[in-house]
Amino acid sequence: MRKPRVIPQRPSLIEHTASVLRSELSEGTWTAKLPGERELSELLRVSRPTLRAALALLEKEGWFEVRQGRLRTIATPSGGRSGVQSNVIALVSPVPLSELVPFTQVWLGALREYFAGAGY
Repeated sequence: MRKPRVIPQRPSLIEHTASVLRSELSEGTWTAKLPGERELSELLRVSRPTLRAALALLEKEGWFEVRQGRLRTIATPSGGRSGVQSNVIALVSPVPLSELVPFTQVWLGALREYFAGAGY
């Protein structure tokens, strides 16, 4: 029996919109604040709900702060991420954590406790 073809996964429209916004922010297209939702959705040719979801992703990543009235202020003067501090640390492993040797699991537990105490 023949295996069905796997359809390559493409990024969602929300992820693609967020990616475009990230690159524009990095390049300094906007320096102090983002344009309004209506203007951005027309500029990027996406619906406002799609734009709002992409902006929510970027807000979680620390690209900008939301002020009263939904005004989005860019987090750094240059529009990039150079001055934005993140409180997230990720560990990438080619092996599932449950399959690591016990010593490594204990070490990772201690590392988690340390970083949690430091606010990460």
